[in-house]
Amino acid sequence: MDHQHPSSPTAPNDSPGPPGDGALPSQEAALILGRIRAYQRAPTALPKWLEHVKQDQHGSAARSFYEQGGFAAWFGYSLVKHAADHQTSFAGKAACKHLISRLDDSTTDYQRRLAAEVIEHLPGRDKRRIKVLHRKLQLGQMKKMPPRQNRNKRQCVADDDSVSPSPAPEPTRVLSPIQAPSVREQATTHFTCDSLFFPHEDILVNASLESARKLFPEDLSNSIETLPQLNNQGKAIAALSMSFPRGSSNKKQVCQMALEITQDRIQHYALVWFGRRVEAKDGLRYLAGSDGTKIVPCPQFTLQGFQLEMLPQAFGQDIVDAIQKTLVYQDDVGRARLHTGSVSMIISHQQEATAHVYLSLALVEGTRIARKLFGRIELEVSRYM
Repeated sequence: MDHQHPSSPTAPNDSPGPPGDGALPSQEAALILGRIRAYQRAPTALPKWLEHVKQDQHGSAARSFYEQGGFAAWFGYSLVKHAADHQTSFAGKAACKHLISRLDDSTTDYQRRLAAEVIEHLPGRDKRRIKVLHRKLQLGQMKKMPPRQNRNKRQCVADDDSVSPSPAPEPTRVLSPIQAPSVREQATTHFTCDSLFFPHEDILVNASLESARKLFPEDLSNSIETLPQLNNQGKAIAALSMSFPRGSSNKKQVCQMALEITQDRIQHYALVWFGRRVEAKDGLRYLAGSDGTKIVPCPQFTLQGFQLEMLPQAFGQDIVDAIQKTLVYQDDVGRARLHTGSVSMIISHQQEATAHVYLSLALVEGTRIARKLFGRIELEVSRYM
């Protein structure tokens, strides 16, 4: 069946290799390492999550990370999942959601190898920070007041959405939904066009909406979500990112583009691109069958199997050329399929939530596209150009 999750991560092109081989971390490991490096305060629910994973069934992604890499690997996974599940949108959220979705559908062996790779590449500074946090959790020294403190002090702690791993500095980057700017606002502030990369990751963010409109057909460019801030040139920012493998010498590898689609266009694209009817009612979005059945995502589902004939109309010639050079697309065509797994769309059960479209692009062509979207970039893959 074409309408399944994106290519299984049991053996992806950039799957983790054996720990200790001296190579740079894979994209998945780099994403987790980046979340660890960037975190300043751990989520308040962390103690509850820790108790839960200790009792969790074997085979779950969280349990695999905990068993293979201990608290540190599981903590990195938890940060990515927390970011993916956060209600607000921000640059880089799509990559987090995609990784969690892939891990949920992957084998235990793959989950364990990724956990081992994270530990292998975890810097000593981050290991020490995580060790301090773990010790505090074990000793019960959480950021909460004793029961007999007055109500006002308890309320202040309840409003704080995080637990400090060390004596907390001024919370200029705390991601509390009550006291701090939204994650999207913070992402836009920190990752401007002058600083396109996340730590340890070749992920480009903050493409100008003007560049996106030059690249994509009008219908799609008008459907891409925009971030609330302007970039350094005073131009609107499109909710679009591109990720590239690091340290690769394989020109046949792919890069990935992620587009955030406004909630009012989800039903249209699900039908036109994938031939599936998606409806929304009473705050829920679901997949509607012709016989009246409904499939409600929990919390999301993935449509895959993009209709080949719709590619040029949907994305324009530059994107089509990059898709057609991928092995996935060529295999689909070689098997006389009418659909391709090169394009997928992740849809949430929440009616007001946006959707995320993922495109697998050939590495060289994808780099050319990135230059059109982001201007001057420096990627290792540029040596192929």
